[in-house]
Amino acid sequence: MRMKFRCLLLIIVTGWFLASAPARADFITLSVTNNTVSFEVPTNVLAEVVYMYGPSSFSGLQVKIHDRTASYLPDNYYAISNGSVKNLPTVAGPATILLSSTNAFAFCTIQTTAPTTGTFTPSTAVVIPNDNGGPVTIILESSTDLLTWTSALPGTYGTTSSNRFFRVRATR
Repeated sequence: MRMKFRCLLLIIVTGWFLASAPARADFITLSVTNNTVSFEVPTNVLAEVVYMYGPSSFSGLQVKIHDRTASYLPDNYYAISNGSVKNLPTVAGPATILLSSTNAFAFCTIQTTAPTTGTFTPSTAVVIPNDNGGPVTIILESSTDLLTWTSALPGTYGTTSSNRFFRVRATR
């Protein structure tokens, strides 16, 4: 069965940024004929165009960041005989990805990865809570076995035959 596409915008989003989920990938597919469609990449979301198809009359893909635009066309990005394109862009939001085509069907698949919800805290950081619960004491400690911890001061430590580990804690 053969279908004729006039202007088709198909956006498939699977589980769009669930509030309690850790970093996850979602896929969006944009498709178009004789028009332009766009996808807004939210702030702090990574969007990677993982596949794009467009025949020789395909207008191309554009990525807009603020007032700057970059174009990705089959001729520029090593189109192969079936019209698929390699070496596609990856961008962190906020940005806009636009897919344009005149007289031809084209589509692209975008993989988005959202950061973990809430505040990102590196494993080596201590965050002082902003909950008006009173002052917080920051404690630096050292250990040679990761079991017994003793108070330490910032400074220079010599190298010994055993490893020395440090940790920082916040207490009230």
